Amino acid sequence: MAEHASQPGSRVTRRRFLLIGALGVGAATAFGLLRGLLGGGNNSSPMASNGLPGKDSIFHPRRDANLDAYEQRSRNT
Repeated sequence: MAEHASQPGSRVTRRRFLLIGALGVGAATAFGLLRGLLGGGNNSSPMASNGLPGKDSIFHPRRDANLDAYEQRSRNT
């Protein structure tokens, strides 16, 4: 059999790699949760007050007769 001339503790085993990876993922998750709870997120966004993108966005819904009728009914009620 061949003998390995390595120092104890210098080898990276599969278990050690998975342990370090799991701890890293856990730390990143904890950091993200704490940042969200403490209000570290950026609240400024290009969304309008109704949750739709701004008028210059390609995702902004176009004006049509159904939307106009809905808004008119909403104002009358």
